[in-house]
Amino acid sequence: MNCRLIIVPQFPTKMRYQEWWFYDFKNNLSEYFDDIILLGENSGLLKLYQEKNVGTIFSPPEYSMKFEFEQIQEYYNLKL
Repeated sequence: MNCRLIIVPQFPTKMRYQEWWFYDFKNNLSEYFDDIILLGENSGLLKLYQEKNVGTIFSPPEYSMKFEFEQIQEYYNLKL
């Protein structure tokens, strides 16, 4: 049986639990699932966020909303 897990993480704010969850959660579950999809993993917003060093904001609203919109689009484009 092929088992797939789709993870929909929060925007990975620097130095908060979201950052750990975003990067490590997938690795820690890889032995239990055949296919793990991390929505937003390839988002250009993450690089832009890190370059602009917005990390002092708890959860940057503009980046978070755009990130969630990208995740929704990515989810709808997944093949079943």
